[in-house]
Amino acid sequence: MEKKLHLFSYECSEMCYQVGGKSVTNFCLYYAGTVMREVDVTWEPVYCLRVCMSSGKEHLIEVTAANVNTGQWVGKIPDIIFLPEERRFFEEIKAAIAHEAHEVDQWITKASGYQLVDGNPVFVLTNGAISANGFDDRIHCRCSEKYLIGDIPRGDIERKDLATQLFGILAMGDIIVYPILLLNIMSATREILAQELGLEIRTSLWLDGSRGSGKTEVAKTLGMFTCENARGDKHLTSATERPRAIVEQLASSGGVTFILDDVKKENSQRQREKSRIAIDIVLRSVYQGSTTECYAGIQEKVKTCAIITGEYLENSGSQNARLLYCNMSGFLSDERNSLMLQRLQEKPAIVGSFIADFISWLLQSIVCPDWIDASRKIWEKLWKERTYNSIPDTHRLHDAKSMLQFCEYLLLEYVKSHDLQEIAKDMNLKTRIDSSIRRVEESTAILQGAREIAVKKAIQEILQEQCIYRCRYIRKFHSEYIWYSTEFCFSETEVMLYIESPEKIFLRGEREDVEIESKPRLVVRSDLFLQHIKQKVQSYAERGEIPCGMVSKISFRMLADMHIIYVMQRSEGGYRYSKDYPMIRTSMVWSEDGVEAVSSIESVGAIECNMEHPCFEMIKVAERDFESTNLDIRKKEDDAMKIVRKFFVTKYLAKEEKSK
Repeated sequence: MEKKLHLFSYECSEMCYQVGGKSVTNFCLYYAGTVMREVDVTWEPVYCLRVCMSSGKEHLIEVTAANVNTGQWVGKIPDIIFLPEERRFFEEIKAAIAHEAHEVDQWITKASGYQLVDGNPVFVLTNGAISANGFDDRIHCRCSEKYLIGDIPRGDIERKDLATQLFGILAMGDIIVYPILLLNIMSATREILAQELGLEIRTSLWLDGSRGSGKTEVAKTLGMFTCENARGDKHLTSATERPRAIVEQLASSGGVTFILDDVKKENSQRQREKSRIAIDIVLRSVYQGSTTECYAGIQEKVKTCAIITGEYLENSGSQNARLLYCNMSGFLSDERNSLMLQRLQEKPAIVGSFIADFISWLLQSIVCPDWIDASRKIWEKLWKERTYNSIPDTHRLHDAKSMLQFCEYLLLEYVKSHDLQEIAKDMNLKTRIDSSIRRVEESTAILQGAREIAVKKAIQEILQEQCIYRCRYIRKFHSEYIWYSTEFCFSETEVMLYIESPEKIFLRGEREDVEIESKPRLVVRSDLFLQHIKQKVQSYAERGEIPCGMVSKISFRMLADMHIIYVMQRSEGGYRYSKDYPMIRTSMVWSEDGVEAVSSIESVGAIECNMEHPCFEMIKVAERDFESTNLDIRKKEDDAMKIVRKFFVTKYLAKEEKSK
């Protein structure tokens, strides 16, 4: 409430100060309150004064203690003033302000996020601050775009209704949305956990997907709980923004998720370079907790996490190790996901109110030593469970996964403390979050090359365990070779055949019509080869060397992308991986003379391996331990070898571009 500033030696009227009934000023001062403003690392009091001029005009001015002490506050009045006895008047104004300014009416901080204000832990936003007791509109930050969306629920009934709405809407769609909500929580709690528990909880989440998949809308709706104006607009940073602007926005996003939007394969080299720089700044700054670029010689702290949305991701190992990865292609094509997003956009206050209530609960919890000790033990347990030693930068992937799991723990603790377990159980909250974290972990591991590493390791072990038989050529005449079907056909148990010079298979007249490179070839049965690889990879997952779920993602397409096998171009587009190859099947049949072995030729699928790939550097070739004959299939021998010749005639092309 405003108060008129009464001076000891002056009489105060409505529009001026008087002495002996005579006006000595053409204005009167009203005290509007004291604001504590954060300057650097200290707090500076600012006094708000309303100046009422004799002309009827009014001015609101803010003056500091230094302005009051030196009399410079007069220069802030944007009007012509009359003041004959300045020295005595200034002294009495100083005393009057000191008398009124015993209470602080507002606190203004430099940045948003968690901090101590007047000794109390609060989470500061533009329109107020979240405290352990609710929302305090006396405390706010200078940032102009950090308005809380929604209100903190008042009482258990409102809180249960809020949880029912949010968990129910999320249960309608794909589980991929839960990591986005967890990252929102991680951004809000990063500085709280760092200061109060000594934990560094930080990462970035990449939402990949084709144009129109909904990644940006989901990021805005679930990844942020503030807006920048009364219309509810949310601030996103373009991937082609200037580096300095990105650094400034990162530094000012304390506690609120920073979103770098629309990363795509730019047409111009300049734009592509700007995009690469922007991504690198965001990932490294979030990871290390301070900006990687310094302007004006100042390195700002980064107290938030980031979401990056885009349809183009360059496969950079150093960047991939600092993020978690979600592929959202086709997200909105599922009607359930579209409906879920629509419900959240219709009620934007749901996410804001929930996150604000969660922060308020956390501010209550951090004053309890037992809760802090229990939380630290949970983190230590999650952090110590090291796995996936075969993956590059496995410690960073494990840390990022542990951070998501710890945020899940905090969320479930919030649910438990407010007696919301039944609601969470009905919506399968924990089960769905656990599944979503596993999916993100697997996607990130694949991005970091875990699948390729596992497949390479599996192939190398298979090569050491399997007998690779050499197909022998037998010289009959001085100028020609002859061959036997038993040498060039698979037996029922064989997986691999090694052919040194496939051009010799062709007859002299045929060699002029075909173009076959004279280099060793490794032919493998497609069904058994892929089966053995999957079995190996599954054993790695069971031993905790790679994330579970990798086996289902192993295919011929993946082997071709890795340049392990050759492919054939289909006329209608796409590739063909396997082709017919002869196999000798022997069966026992009854005849008049008793039981005898009958051999027949069948076609099985086979693929040709790229012998130049590092997987095949150390192969061991064995000789068959039986004498090569044509058994009882001399009449069909030409048919078998025609299949072999056809297998090599077709031009095989290694896939050049890797798909993501």
